[in-house]
Amino acid sequence: KQWYQRRVAITAGIEEKDSSYNSGIKTEERLVLILGNCRHTILTIIPILLQTFKAHGYIANSDDSIDNKSLEQYSSLERSIFDKYVNSKENFVFGDIQQFLEPNSFPWDSCNFPVGVSIYVQELALKLVLAQAELQNIEKDLLKRIIGHLLENVTVRVCGAISEVDRFSKNGAVQAKLDLMTCLELFKDNMSQRCRRTMYDTLDSIPSADINTEDETVLKMLLDKFKQQNSVIFSCLDYNLTNEASFGLTNYGSPGDGVSRRRSQKRVKGKGPRSPPPASVSANTEI
Repeated sequence: KQWYQRRVAITAGIEEKDSSYNSGIKTEERLVLILGNCRHTILTIIPILLQTFKAHGYIANSDDSIDNKSLEQYSSLERSIFDKYVNSKENFVFGDIQQFLEPNSFPWDSCNFPVGVSIYVQELALKLVLAQAELQNIEKDLLKRIIGHLLENVTVRVCGAISEVDRFSKNGAVQAKLDLMTCLELFKDNMSQRCRRTMYDTLDSIPSADINTEDETVLKMLLDKFKQQNSVIFSCLDYNLTNEASFGLTNYGSPGDGVSRRRSQKRVKGKGPRSPPPASVSANTEI
């Protein structure tokens, strides 16, 4: 009950001076809560209302126009809120490192031999950990969808910056390979297949003719050193999103899914699970 009251109070913009659950809520946190409300409304509330109206004859069973219109309106609202939240997260993740991702912003053709992973890769990892932590604390069900979207942008920007380099020296090629291999180690388990393929294709496109066995040994050593020094970051990013449903409504569930699962495990043997919500929303519907 307290969880529900907190959600309603925040999304309605009600500020109670003596309320501890409603103080200090940032705009981005409110957006996440509203996204959770939209998800719950689309998958639970609207189907139940439509089923009830049809059962009492207010809507013809064959009339799907109201179903589609209701879903379309909430989907449009959800998309606009999602875009606003993701844009703010993109500014947070890429704001400080945008200068490093501009074409030829780094002297790839005249740099020294690498001594470690580039700073922009370290910043990306840290910012994504912080974005993940915010979602886990507020609306964990949105973690896959939003982090997956951010990883798509990471792939586009990092691979785009390296692909547009005019010329690599041997040292520059080793540095670029080190940065891409580190990104893959950090994010590959939670990237889509398309992102992983883009990363590997970009990695293969970096000139390797002048890179000898000794260089490859040093490259691997630097990668292992980074993993050891940043084991906490790797542990924080050690979640698997690719085994969940695809982005969109198929990933959605009611806000009480975790509670429902725990309760279902305690059911008396012989009693079946709770019946699923009405099937007014197709499982393949996407926002």
